[in-house]
Amino acid sequence: MANLEDLDTRRVAFHILEEHDRGVESISQSLDMREMRVRSIL
Repeated sequence: MANLEDLDTRRVAFHILEEHDRGVESISQSLDMREMRVRSIL
């Protein structure tokens, strides 16, 4: 079973691949995830 950090990392990675978007703010908004969390993943 994957932990929460792994799931968040996968969500961000798939978003970048699908949307060709690496902007922290837009990823944060699209995935409903805090910007600090997105920054730590990137």
